[in-house]
Amino acid sequence: MAHFEMINSSVLGHTSMVRLLRLKLFKLGDGVDYGQNQYFHRINKFSNIIYRRHYR
Repeated sequence: MAHFEMINSSVLGHTSMVRLLRLKLFKLGDGVDYGQNQYFHRINKFSNIIYRRHYR
């Protein structure tokens, strides 16, 4: 997670978008640890693909 944040910290718009999504999912999946982890994993995977396509 920390590594992921570092990669995206230079791309402010992208990072804030991901943070918004994370906040929404955190509220949605409150108290469901397994579900939360699955959501975060998907978001990280998806965001890394977006990042590779658009910012390299």
